[in-house]
Amino acid sequence: MKKKSIWWGITIIIMLVIFYFSSQDGTHSSALSESVMERFFKFILNDVSDSQQELLHTFIRKMGHFSIYLVLGIAVFNLIRCYRTQKAFIFSLLICVFYAISDEIHQSFVGGRSPAVTDVLIDLAGSFVGIGCTLIIVQRIQRKQQKRLADDMK
Repeated sequence: MKKKSIWWGITIIIMLVIFYFSSQDGTHSSALSESVMERFFKFILNDVSDSQQELLHTFIRKMGHFSIYLVLGIAVFNLIRCYRTQKAFIFSLLICVFYAISDEIHQSFVGGRSPAVTDVLIDLAGSFVGIGCTLIIVQRIQRKQQKRLADDMK
């Protein structure tokens, strides 16, 4: 029960963070990603053209989508696993996709922002990777535990 509460809390916090970032107007959101770009790539930005900087800026924004949804996928998958369902992968992916779609709809009401199908696809990819990696890790741990139990019974 405690594990379930922890994963509910983590999932809700991640969803609130996504909602917060989506609530920022276009100017503020763009300034934030430009700030991240300048901090991480300050040493190469002097040698990069404006079009390359714009491409880098877009890449950082899209990696933000991918990364936060990767983390959301991990949290949702672990939450759904607490309910011991055999379809945790599918349910988790569906929850993440529906949240990504609702996030894009939400952005349509924020000044300077607009919904994008490509963002939903990037969010889906991040969720898929997070859920898939977590599933693989869980399966390996379970196999090791089963092997250990079988060895102990010998």
